[in-house]
Amino acid sequence: VSTQSTGEGQDGGSGGKVEALGGQDAGSHTTVIRGSGRKACWAKRDAYFDCLDRNNNNSELCAEEKTGYYDTCPKSWVKHFNKLHMQSRYKAGIQKLKDLQGGDMSLSLAQEEANLSQQSGPKK
Repeated sequence: VSTQSTGEGQDGGSGGKVEALGGQDAGSHTTVIRGSGRKACWAKRDAYFDCLDRNNNNSELCAEEKTGYYDTCPKSWVKHFNKLHMQSRYKAGIQKLKDLQGGDMSLSLAQEEANLSQQSGPKK
């Protein structure tokens, strides 16, 4: 079992640990985060996603938060959290469209084409 510090001890945190537990296959491992390391990961994740939301998903403006998030959380968690965040943003976008259309998302293709042709004017 190898153990590494997540680094939060350096900036005043309580020094959570990440443990890589060897599997039966030589290349496989499972990452386990204990106590304060888990909370530190969640805090870094929340700070990064809050920054993205404030900056219209522009990750260049959130470089510091992204580095903290990727350095603190296990790679598999980052992948999982990113997927959940994108799903949440997608669902919020769909809800916004529903709200804009008065809750009715059942416009037919013909209705959409008619709307587009009215907006662009008559064809020449």
